[in-house]
Amino acid sequence: MTNRIRTFYLALLAVALVPTAAMACPICLSGKVVVPAQRIEAADQVVLAHPDVAPGAYRVAYSIKGDIPVGQVISEVRAMPVAPAASGDLELLVRNKVSEHWTALGRTRLEVASWLRQLIQAAPVGGAPGWAWPGAPLPPSEADGQAWAARLALVAPRLESSDRLAAAIAFGELARAPYAAMRSLKGAVEPSKAAAWVDDPALADRRSAYMLLFGVVGGPAEGETVGAALGRLAAANEETDLAAILAADLELGGPSRLWWIEETYLGTVPRKLTEIEAVLLALGVQGTADAAVPRGDIVHVYRRFVRHDPAMAGFVAPNLAEWQDVSAADDMEAALRSGTINDPGSQFAVLSYLRDARSPRRAASIADPH
Repeated sequence: MTNRIRTFYLALLAVALVPTAAMACPICLSGKVVVPAQRIEAADQVVLAHPDVAPGAYRVAYSIKGDIPVGQVISEVRAMPVAPAASGDLELLVRNKVSEHWTALGRTRLEVASWLRQLIQAAPVGGAPGWAWPGAPLPPSEADGQAWAARLALVAPRLESSDRLAAAIAFGELARAPYAAMRSLKGAVEPSKAAAWVDDPALADRRSAYMLLFGVVGGPAEGETVGAALGRLAAANEETDLAAILAADLELGGPSRLWWIEETYLGTVPRKLTEIEAVLLALGVQGTADAAVPRGDIVHVYRRFVRHDPAMAGFVAPNLAEWQDVSAADDMEAALRSGTINDPGSQFAVLSYLRDARSPRRAASIADPH
């Protein structure tokens, strides 16, 4: 197995090992970068400051987080802009006590100060505090989902706003949100806006996330648009943004679209590995959400895929393990016994699944029949 395939497998395995509710949608791959809001959350002090005091010096105009007084001069600031160009007259500065230096994230306007404070004060992702009587504590996954829904409702109006820094912060939150939480934006964004963002060449690096959003906020007309786009990609063997388009197609069309996707991409007609990767990624995202397409339907597709191509069983084993679905145990065992899974990483993924689905002793006997 090539290094690229192994990297894909490891990414899927890492996804499976992270609690679902706290997991960013893997189609956006936002887990690979630190988004602006994470820098703000990690900072001990956050201010908006006038940049025209002296070269490299700033005077605090508004304190968003921490105890820096208005009027204090800050010097020795490192620049780490997160927006393409200045869009306001104040600089957003953050300081972390560990790093012991100030960092400039970009220009913005004073009007976003209260919004940034709300974002900081929003329930932290990963479990909301304050689960106390009266009322039973929410399970962490449910609490996390509610926290994410509230967070996305807060940032949605700022998506692609004229304030570029605010827009960058808002998009970063959209991109790192779990897909199930993104579904809470139904009705919060006009489909025409999402469509315009998808089609804007200047936003090409944000297209996957906006395509997912388009699928979430759209209706029957948008479903026809996505279906047509998917048909063109399939005919051309093109995989650009394929995972996002597939996920949007399933969101808009529901289980009825599974047959076409499976027949087109996982059937007897040979497909490029990158196309198969995209299909499995989209199916995994929808299966984890367990909403527009029931997880059980996704599992049935996975099982047929493993029976058809046992050498790739390791590509779907992590999701099945994450979902604690043991129904594919016979298919996984047959795939392992077929001798077609040659990569140690894929073997490990299948064995890990079987240890949970069967028993450690039974899994060991499958791995080493002698």
